[in-house]
Amino acid sequence: MIAERTHRSIHVETILAPEEVRSFFGRCGEVRGVYAAGVAEDSLRARYFVEYRDTRAVENACALQLSGTTVHPLEPCTELAGYFQAVVSPDLPQKPHAEVIQTARWSPYGRNTSKNQKKTRQAHQASKDKIRPPSTYTVLGAEPITKLSYLKYPPPASPVRGQRDRFNKENQSYLGPPIGWHDRLLDTTAAVEGSAGFVPAYIHDSSSFPSSLSAFTEPSSSSSGLGTGMFSSRMLLDCDPSPFPLYGDPIEVCLDSLGDSPEEIISILKTAASDPAECGKWVVVGAHYRSRGNVEAAIAVISTMIEVMLAIGMSMPQLRPAVLMLSSCHLDLARQLRAQSGVETAASKSHLDKACEGFRKVYGAYEPPPPYASVDSHSAASGPVPEQASMLSDASANTATKANVNSSTDSRPELSISTKAISMPRPKPADPSTPKPALRSPISTPPIAVPSPTGPRHGQLKMLEREIQALRDKQQKQHDSLERARSAKRKLEDELDREQHRRRKLENQLDKTEKAAAGAQRGEEFALEQCRAEVETRRRAEDRVEELKAQIVTIEPKVTEYEERERKTREYFGKLGVTFLKAARGEMLDLPTMMRM
Repeated sequence: MIAERTHRSIHVETILAPEEVRSFFGRCGEVRGVYAAGVAEDSLRARYFVEYRDTRAVENACALQLSGTTVHPLEPCTELAGYFQAVVSPDLPQKPHAEVIQTARWSPYGRNTSKNQKKTRQAHQASKDKIRPPSTYTVLGAEPITKLSYLKYPPPASPVRGQRDRFNKENQSYLGPPIGWHDRLLDTTAAVEGSAGFVPAYIHDSSSFPSSLSAFTEPSSSSSGLGTGMFSSRMLLDCDPSPFPLYGDPIEVCLDSLGDSPEEIISILKTAASDPAECGKWVVVGAHYRSRGNVEAAIAVISTMIEVMLAIGMSMPQLRPAVLMLSSCHLDLARQLRAQSGVETAASKSHLDKACEGFRKVYGAYEPPPPYASVDSHSAASGPVPEQASMLSDASANTATKANVNSSTDSRPELSISTKAISMPRPKPADPSTPKPALRSPISTPPIAVPSPTGPRHGQLKMLEREIQALRDKQQKQHDSLERARSAKRKLEDELDREQHRRRKLENQLDKTEKAAAGAQRGEEFALEQCRAEVETRRRAEDRVEELKAQIVTIEPKVTEYEERERKTREYFGKLGVTFLKAARGEMLDLPTMMRM
């Protein structure tokens, strides 16, 4: 199957984008898939493998003439053909080790946990709950974003998505490069780094909060080299000319040749990159200016990018990475101005305010919790509050901390959490001169301040209890989902075992069939040799028969002549005997007459 696909594929070196490659070479025939093959060593031209439905389209594609594009057919048993087979061949799943399967099936987190382990874990959790102080965390997040704003500007879809879906049934390991916040240079970089593709930042769920500039500038820690980031760290320092399509013709812009004023490159970007799929070019230019220390130019580029993208229909939640980058640039500029003057100036204060405003747009604003009610209405009406209760009220009202909690998974956003911790004052050491109470005497304990059921603190505690219950329900759902996933995994492993057993049986049958076919072929060859020998013998016998027939034809007149002579000789000797007999009897006849006879 792969060898047949090699005959129907070509190798292309071009400066065109993947969409342009597909549309241009699609004129020659039906295209099954376009695969990225890296960047050419001698230039920035990208390499692609284009697979057609038939070989006639390959001949038509090789006959095309286009400037900046080179087309080569794939010949079997060559390096390009081997690389093509490595790109399109699916990776067969491998069965994990038996110990791994046993560990997964008898995991302490599964349903097969013994009762003793469950009791020990529950007792440990109960002891931790007793020691832990009451939680007063309040989760503050950004404004919820509806699905309407998320679907306001959907990502562009490939025009041949149906063909790609049909092709994925044959080759499940290949997933075509998605179309998003990347240009041609980013596509080729992703192919070189070995990435199978990435998802643009604005395609992610709108409820997620970017934790930093990783969606635009920071390299991902994944093994693919790109991950969810826009480009790798090598891309930031790459100053080779980048192609920009201007009025249909690509132009090259070298980042090192850019001047301190960003007006020229901004005008070029407005003309050639006024599309959501071209946001990466704006960010590359802005990051280049920032790496050179020209933060003002970077601010101008990113600000213009936000204005252009908002004008063409994108929403602010989709531009959160750009807002974060712009805020960090304002923060860097504020630090530079404050370091130059030594004091806080109006300009540095303005940039700092802009940075804080950008961070608030992304993460939301901090709202302090409502004041804490030290005593309820009943205790207030009954009389003065004890000293220890007032100390508790003052201590709890004056302690407020702010913490940023990072989620343990990549899919959850960063949460800004404000903590209102209740600190219990330590009791003062007793004075030695104070008389100790008698044994078995009741110890008088001052009343503890309880939040009023109608006060704002009571409502906050109820809200926290509901949040805790929601988190527990979510944890239980995740646990159930994990159990279902493990059960499905075990079923898939069993099915994989059965498939592998069936595959081994079919392979054995195939080997036997191949051996039988080889034996039959050898027998056929022997029979053909024997048949050829018999045909040769028959031909020689027929030639001999023809020779004998020719000899018989030539001998037949002689045989007739010999028979005639023998007949005459017999007649002559008969007459001669009669003559001798008559002569013996004394019958004298005319001897000459008899001799003539």
